[in-house]
Amino acid sequence: MKAGPLAISVAVGIIVGLLIGLAIKKGGGGPVPGPVTRSMLIVLHPKGGSECEAVFPKVPGRVRRGDKFVWEVINTCGAQRTITISPKKEGDDAENVFDQRPPYAVSAPDDNANSPAQSGALTIKTGAAYNHTYEYNVSVVGGKTYDPKLEVDP
Repeated sequence: MKAGPLAISVAVGIIVGLLIGLAIKKGGGGPVPGPVTRSMLIVLHPKGGSECEAVFPKVPGRVRRGDKFVWEVINTCGAQRTITISPKKEGDDAENVFDQRPPYAVSAPDDNANSPAQSGALTIKTGAAYNHTYEYNVSVVGGKTYDPKLEVDP
């Protein structure tokens, strides 16, 4: 017995309906990503004499509550450098988006472009209040202070 076009359409409709039902049961069109590790790259480069300058993306880093965050540092200044990262409003715990207390130091050996130095993975706080842009001081030991920004999404 040969199936007619109506029977084939009904069978396809049932199969598609079951697949859509399974997708909805699993959370919609795809899995919602859980916490991930994100990073911001800071590059240290020489700027005349022994001065060392830091550059980083002008667009704020973006994370979600519960994510892990790593500061990565590439150093081309000719000697090992340590940078210190702390919230712009020092002493204000409300302005520290990480579960760990500041400051966060990263020691970067010279000429480490193939293997950036990293801070430990810092966990973004999960409280509802932590949902805006945070400013950080990045201080190059023996140099000046910079202010990269980090945006926290819900």
